Amino acid sequence: MIKFYKFTLKSFSSRSKNSSMNSIINSYDPVYFKDHYPVMWRNVLGIIDQFVTSEISERGCAKAIGDFTIGCGNHSSLILNKFKNAHVVGVDLDKKMIEYNYKKLIKFLKQKRLVLIEDSYVAVDALHPYELFDENPNFPERKKFDFILVDLGFNSMQLEDTEKGISFKNPEAPLDMRYDLENENKSKANDILNHSTELELMEIFSKYGEERYYESLTKNIMTKRDIKRFETVGDFLTVINDTYSNKSNEKFSTYTRLFQALRIAVNYELLNIQRFLGKALFNLEENGILCVISFHSLEDKIVANFIKEWQKNNLGKSIFNHGIKPSAIELEENSRSHSAILRAFRFKPFISDNNI
Repeated sequence: MIKFYKFTLKSFSSRSKNSSMNSIINSYDPVYFKDHYPVMWRNVLGIIDQFVTSEISERGCAKAIGDFTIGCGNHSSLILNKFKNAHVVGVDLDKKMIEYNYKKLIKFLKQKRLVLIEDSYVAVDALHPYELFDENPNFPERKKFDFILVDLGFNSMQLEDTEKGISFKNPEAPLDMRYDLENENKSKANDILNHSTELELMEIFSKYGEERYYESLTKNIMTKRDIKRFETVGDFLTVINDTYSNKSNEKFSTYTRLFQALRIAVNYELLNIQRFLGKALFNLEENGILCVISFHSLEDKIVANFIKEWQKNNLGKSIFNHGIKPSAIELEENSRSHSAILRAFRFKPFISDNNI
């Protein structure tokens, strides 16, 4: 359970040069979230407030918001509560998250301001607001998204899910790591450890985990799987502990890095980011915003490179000069936000050459 305190808002570390943006974001008081803290939620609301919903009252047009990794539903809940003419398409590959939100966000479903879809965010090009909200007269024909959000992190409920085995804190959990547990076409984490070649394992831990001692780890995996197949989280922890007993005093960091590498491999996470970014921009309205929150350098590098290419090809402009980090107030509320980086891109905006 997340614990919150009352703060005086004194600082905001977004690097934004726009004072009105700062004042909007700093106006949001702390909120209590019982299940999961939605990372950089003030920034998300601030961007929507500043660039997306300002024309609602003038044009009377409903705004289409795509929350393509809805998770526990807190970004969507905040958006729907604050912006009364916002309509959200909530997407998640995790069936449990969709079922959870059918109960949690029932009032918005009844208002017909929310649609929930069990799918990957990669399906962005197949989801159209004008079809999903076809009964809404304020959605013009062929309406696209005004704002698309993708939060690339996993949430607290997934971390604690003993069926998935994402967390190293549950040694008895099966070493699965699939977000979509019913997908039999996707290898589990223990399948990868048990059946990958030595070269494949070295690439996973060196590339996705940026691990210095990947060769030693891989050799130990190959040796141990000949004795006993990997089945549980504890099996993987055993080989990690045996490999790093004399090489690392920071076990938490080591576990995090190596579990991350395996999870990325299981869910094709870096490939899926590229597939999503390759088509997401063209499901936005002109002047629409694409917002991506990533959590490690491999993800952020992909997003940054796409934005660089989009600007080079005159497809729009980055809202911020750089990726922005969580504010000091957020880090006090939720230390898990520390690795988050938010980048936002405006598709063909009618603005000057100066970044905001």
